[in-house]
Amino acid sequence: MIYRLLDDILGDAIDRMDDDTVLWIASDHGFSGVTKVFHINNFLNQIGLLHVRSGKTPASPGERSLLGTITPGLLRFSKRINLKRFLPESAVNYIKGFLPVKQVLEQNVDWNKTKVFAMAPYGCMSVNLKGREPNGIVEEKDVPGLFARLKKELLAIKDADTGKGVVKDVFRSEQLYPSSVCEGVPDFLIDINEGYSINITLGQSVIGTKNMFESRKISGDHNVNGMFAAYGSIINRERFDAKIYDITPTILYLMGSAIPEDTDGRVLTEAITDEFVKRNQIRLEEAGYLKQPSKKALSEEEQATIAKQLKNLGYID
Repeated sequence: MIYRLLDDILGDAIDRMDDDTVLWIASDHGFSGVTKVFHINNFLNQIGLLHVRSGKTPASPGERSLLGTITPGLLRFSKRINLKRFLPESAVNYIKGFLPVKQVLEQNVDWNKTKVFAMAPYGCMSVNLKGREPNGIVEEKDVPGLFARLKKELLAIKDADTGKGVVKDVFRSEQLYPSSVCEGVPDFLIDINEGYSINITLGQSVIGTKNMFESRKISGDHNVNGMFAAYGSIINRERFDAKIYDITPTILYLMGSAIPEDTDGRVLTEAITDEFVKRNQIRLEEAGYLKQPSKKALSEEEQATIAKQLKNLGYID
């Protein structure tokens, strides 16, 4: 049903297009099949980089992993459709009782002994850095050695059922992101092999054991390879490859706008007809808006409009 609905929406958009319109479709990620879940925090616990507080029993994956992850979004959705009309108050309160994964970790981890932890999904790990984290214990000078050890340990993990490696590669944030935007970015990032999903929950079914994996009947998970498609009279009908950061400069180019010189990505000229490219030169401009940010504040009406849109999208309550 969802595919039919999306097909109808796409068809309606194409019917409304004229020769000066280009339709862009892009995803921020792809999907791949999953056969096993890798518990990254349990792994960190087993190699001595993450410690659980004495006497604490972490929630099991079945109780906290899924519901803990979806509860915030579920509660936002329930407000939009007035869930109380359909469920008794006791059921709604039961749903609220499931803590987000972040809160579960904060309550169970012994931060005075922990050096590395994962509190963001998809293989994002942070160092418990002294001076940055509330209870940081790791010195800045020790981070390179910590990364080298962690990478070696992760790349050595083998799936006992297949004998194949689980982790494809491990990166420091500065290898993937410009230094100007590294603030707030996880320190280490995992590129996991296809067929595996990374879970950050501390589960009592695996914590303290040699079992880092959980077989789960889920159809798939996010993948780095997304999809991109374009349609219009000036679009080259051949296949081509694109990076997600190529979309912005290409759209600016097609709109006749100059592209800020510090913009990531490039104009996808191979996706556009030669005739259009010959008639329209790519123009760059200085990124002055970064050096001299606008002092104009948003009006109350503009702030209310943005807040309403974010609520409709489920990003804020």
